[in-house]
Amino acid sequence: INSASAFSNLTLLQVSMVFKLAILCTALFTGTLAASLTAPGNFQVKASYSTALLLTWDFDPNVYHYLLDIENSTVVLAGDSTAYNVTGLKPYTKYTFGLQKMSLFEAGEKVSITGQTCSGDPAIVTNVVTSVLSTESFSVNWSHPAEYNGPIGPTKLHLWTPNGMEQRKNVSHPTATETFSGLQPSLPYYVSLMATTQAEGQCSGRYGEAFLAGLVYMESKDQPIAPPVVTLKVLAATGLRAEWTQNDSSGPEILAYTYKLTKVSTGSLAQMGYLPVTARSVVLKNLVPFTDYALEVSANGIYTHGIARMTAKTAPGVPGIVQELKAAKKSTASLEATWKEPLNAPGDISSYRCVLYSGSFPTEWQTTKGTSVTFRGLDESNVYRVGVSATIDPIDQNIGGGTGPESLSNFVSFHEEEMPKLDPPVDASAKPAGSNAIALSWKPPTSSNVPVYYYKIIITDDEGVDRTEVAAEISTFRLLMGLKPETTYKIVMKSIGLQTESEPTRPVSATTSPGVPSVPQKVAAKFVSASQVQVSWIKPNYVGSGVTGYNVTMRQGGMELKSQDVENSATSCIITDLPEFAELIFVVAAKSKEGIGEAALSNTLYTQAKAPPAPEIAQSVRQSLKISRPGGVKA
Repeated sequence: INSASAFSNLTLLQVSMVFKLAILCTALFTGTLAASLTAPGNFQVKASYSTALLLTWDFDPNVYHYLLDIENSTVVLAGDSTAYNVTGLKPYTKYTFGLQKMSLFEAGEKVSITGQTCSGDPAIVTNVVTSVLSTESFSVNWSHPAEYNGPIGPTKLHLWTPNGMEQRKNVSHPTATETFSGLQPSLPYYVSLMATTQAEGQCSGRYGEAFLAGLVYMESKDQPIAPPVVTLKVLAATGLRAEWTQNDSSGPEILAYTYKLTKVSTGSLAQMGYLPVTARSVVLKNLVPFTDYALEVSANGIYTHGIARMTAKTAPGVPGIVQELKAAKKSTASLEATWKEPLNAPGDISSYRCVLYSGSFPTEWQTTKGTSVTFRGLDESNVYRVGVSATIDPIDQNIGGGTGPESLSNFVSFHEEEMPKLDPPVDASAKPAGSNAIALSWKPPTSSNVPVYYYKIIITDDEGVDRTEVAAEISTFRLLMGLKPETTYKIVMKSIGLQTESEPTRPVSATTSPGVPSVPQKVAAKFVSASQVQVSWIKPNYVGSGVTGYNVTMRQGGMELKSQDVENSATSCIITDLPEFAELIFVVAAKSKEGIGEAALSNTLYTQAKAPPAPEIAQSVRQSLKISRPGGVKA
């Protein structure tokens, strides 16, 4: 009986709770229907960072949760939320956000708002060149960053010298040159440059990485070094040679020579280097043909130097292939060929050499200064084509210039007979042969009715750029060299006969293997103490199969003083044991399993004397006090 009574009481209790819960749910449901959701109130976006935006809105007690649309994703927020910080955004970029209220039984109206992140850090300035103008002034030129990541601001220049004097200047964009004057002779000056962005709304302006342009020595008025007597000679289309003599004098001692070569048209730095005091010449290689260059050769002492300036123009180069060469019948027994100038003409084209071919045998030559030529009195039973090559005359002493490659026109026939059909090569196959080469093999055409005189090979990279090579008629293999690493090339071939050419083969493809890493970017060196230098860099644009490490060397002139290997994740290292009174440059190269890549040079640093140890300083002070005491006075 007691057990049944307990069961009855429990059942009544459960029924009562269910009844109360039903009443509560009915009230909640009725209240929700009565309070219709409105759009989020006072929905705003605030920008104060380059990678984040703060969203705010008014509180609503009827909201169960919010749906926030961010780009291509949706975030669910609690109903009592009134703010959300969106992070991981790009600098100086506009974003649109949507916010919607949600209750248990209703969705509110979605509202949208657009905001823009603040400026990011601008990239570093490049191509910085300093030039001493007088004993009291020098100029600095530079190129603006490719990316500012914000509204473009002025370039900040900071000039200082070890004696504490300094100047700061703001140079408005797009000006890229500035002159510092009123300086003191016989003093060294440092100058750094920094790109900036302007403040905008609640966003402050940002500063880019500072570029230290190195040390500029102002000439001494009291004991200047006599500048060397320089002769600048043209060696070739891509080379100059500077020779100089140095007058003996009782002035300051010459410690070394430096040279700086710049392009006259742009002012950009082409080459620079350091030479021992015994040097009397330097050969400047790998220059651009038919280009004006300015050379400075400096005899350097301590806080003084003598600079000689010369200009010269490299010799003209060899022109490229003529464009759009076409041949057509002009009248009875004559044909005309027309063309356009080569795209690459490093010099003034003096003439064109035109050759008339009957089949593949030359039968007549002409030279013309125009872009057309006519051949007359031809045998109408033959088939002809025209070859044209451009010529640039050399300068004095037969330096530079030359005749470019020959371009061949289409075949021209004076009769309507059907041209013999020539088949293409068969079984073409391409395989990678390293990071810069592809091995191409094929078999001769199956039909031998028409003889093959050579094969034309057309190579196209994955960017659609073509190049053409030829192979002898007896060849069945060719190694295609000078290709780009990790690039897919499409290759087609044609058989070329005396009077006709075949259809192209079916394309074959091959991908070159990874190469060595490219040059590290933005290599910079700076002092972190009197005896330590920090060398920093950014990883190469091309890393091949992956960077396995970096090699950093310290050089003085052409001599390697120290080499240091660092791990692949590093972007800086510390170099110690610096020599005294040295002009140092640091070289960084990336390594991979394929080998070591091209090296990049840092800015130049100049070391001073090392501080003596503490016991030596104390001894020096005691000795000084002892000498300065009057006679008879004891310590």
